[in-house]
Amino acid sequence: MKTEQRLLFKLAAKGNSSDLFDLIRRSSIISEVPDVLTIRDEKGRQLTHVAAKEKNAACLNDLIKKGCKVDSKCNQGNSILHYACKSASLCCAIVCLQMGNSLRETNLIGETPLDVVPESKEETFGRLLRKAESEVNERAAKFHKLTSTLLNVKEIFKQDCINPVPVIEEEFLVLSKQELAKGPNVRYCKGYFKATPILVKHLTSDTSNSTETELKLLKETVLARNLRHSNILLLLGISLQTPTCSLMYEYPTIGFLHRILFQSTTLLCSTDVFNIARDISNALQYLHTEGYVHCSVASFSVTLSTNMTAKLCNLEHMMKLKNSTSISHLPSLYPYMSIEQLQGKRADQSNDIYGLGVVLFECLTREKMQDVNASQKRFNEKDMLSYRMKYIPESFESSIKLLIEECFASAEERPSASQIHHWIHCLLEGCITAHSPSKVKKISIT
Repeated sequence: MKTEQRLLFKLAAKGNSSDLFDLIRRSSIISEVPDVLTIRDEKGRQLTHVAAKEKNAACLNDLIKKGCKVDSKCNQGNSILHYACKSASLCCAIVCLQMGNSLRETNLIGETPLDVVPESKEETFGRLLRKAESEVNERAAKFHKLTSTLLNVKEIFKQDCINPVPVIEEEFLVLSKQELAKGPNVRYCKGYFKATPILVKHLTSDTSNSTETELKLLKETVLARNLRHSNILLLLGISLQTPTCSLMYEYPTIGFLHRILFQSTTLLCSTDVFNIARDISNALQYLHTEGYVHCSVASFSVTLSTNMTAKLCNLEHMMKLKNSTSISHLPSLYPYMSIEQLQGKRADQSNDIYGLGVVLFECLTREKMQDVNASQKRFNEKDMLSYRMKYIPESFESSIKLLIEECFASAEERPSASQIHHWIHCLLEGCITAHSPSKVKKISIT
């Protein structure tokens, strides 16, 4: 074996992958990377076998991602997983399982990977490895199911004639440096389609569960295509181009409320806050009338446009009330969840009202509710409301404080979205007929 090839195997065993691939790029003996990835030593081992033998999981992972075949075997018929098990390297073994190796494959004398585990580690290592294989298979099955669902949903978009979503086939411009908001696995950026500014919602490039997140975006599209309301951000179309889908919404000229509150110096007066409350309650009464629960009413789900018009967005968690489930598994929404939701009860419309109260609280205080909650752990539930209300500056009108208090009340005492909207409308028009939103007669306002 040539000196340079010996160095490659040495780096695969003990070095880091950056040094290994740097040598491959500078190699004067081997001109193409694919050839390097198939070289073998005198025992028929490839770089991957040596990396697994020496417990170099990082290098093994990079080699496989660069093109090394995961099913390659040495002269004795041992797979990469055999070498990982013989060295009792759980990290290397898991890499092999994730890339497609099986615990049931055998070498030339009929040994499985578990048969070559050192006797002193056989019980613990074998148990952990079987558990890892089970989890890998479970994730693979889930991924297959998600992928199948993804393809079915995409076909629905292309064939649906009853209430179609415009599928954008043409190219559109995404200004990735003009990010308006960022959430778990998704980004909102400014874009242009045929010279018209748009808001593009797409996956972040570093997300590890892109298929599941993409499915959520497609489900959001299924719901958003049926919604037409002046206070709900309008879905303009969807791009199904690879690698992932992108949703195109109308462009909010001012931006997302969350960034305005916590990343700008823009001041909101009482009238601005009342207008936001009126618009969001108007959107909620529409959704509730249609039988939906938004589930994620928060400052990052509100956009502002010309004349401070507020519009509700982020519909990926929305569900039908009759089929609603708990949302307590979504930590990003904890600051906007009511007590009963945090306890695991199924989502309902009263939680949307609680979320509205949090949005208004953040508008008045410029404090994130998660920070306020973190500082009040010493208080019990009874003292929580009074503690929060102390954060609100006295300069704001008592009526907006009263509205927030009622949104934070127990579920059965919270006003409905229609009551809030009607009360604020009368307040702004100077024809108030009830002392508080909960005193308004429960009627449907259109």
